[in-house]
Amino acid sequence: AVVSTQSGHYGRDLTSIQLMTMPIPPVPEEGASDYRVQLTLKMVDVVLGGKSYLPDLANTLGLILSTLPLSFSNGIFVKVTSILKDQNNFYDMDITDTSCPKIPWNNTAQNVLTIVHSFFQHCKADKAGNLPEFVNSVVKLLVKESQVVYVLKLVSPFLRHVFQDRTHHRHPTIIATLSSLYQAIFNLLAETTVANPNLFVDYMYYNKYIFIGDELKPMIEKHLQYIPVNIAAKLKILAYN
Repeated sequence: AVVSTQSGHYGRDLTSIQLMTMPIPPVPEEGASDYRVQLTLKMVDVVLGGKSYLPDLANTLGLILSTLPLSFSNGIFVKVTSILKDQNNFYDMDITDTSCPKIPWNNTAQNVLTIVHSFFQHCKADKAGNLPEFVNSVVKLLVKESQVVYVLKLVSPFLRHVFQDRTHHRHPTIIATLSSLYQAIFNLLAETTVANPNLFVDYMYYNKYIFIGDELKPMIEKHLQYIPVNIAAKLKILAYN
């Protein structure tokens, strides 16, 4: 076989070879769904271990997973959950401190983010149908501002791509996903001094006009009393107009 010297082609070829030569255990008679999750985690680890050409390796894996049954993509969410469970993967955010890292999480978390973005870029809604359940399941893990920002960055850029419905733009999956994300944001605002609250305020305004209109208005109104007054004042328009 001829392998292109161009890095992009090389990365894709290398990934294909690595994945094809990866030792695969026999499929169990029971627990096939869990087997598929474990197989996906093994593929993710192969890509993360590749070091070089990560974007190309991630793109290949994302394309492969987008063609497999939904139970395979569950492995992606299992991997992200393991990243979020370890708070050492995330740094404290301080926008006034120039010595703080520009990306408030470590390389491992960033590389997993790259793989997930690749998967979402390739997949259709039926391959990411458990996204609301995933976000809801990790809300309790999000105790740092950087963790919340990580999850927002993980899913938000692809809500329109994955779930846009031309006949009804307020797709129920978008509403369910954003509801869980908003819960994480309000938990953070109520319990922690947030370095960049305007990020979350702007995020909610963006979603109102692009995705959900007033669908989450009651939720926002309910939480205003529990967050700092200066932040609540900026969100009043979302709750009362």
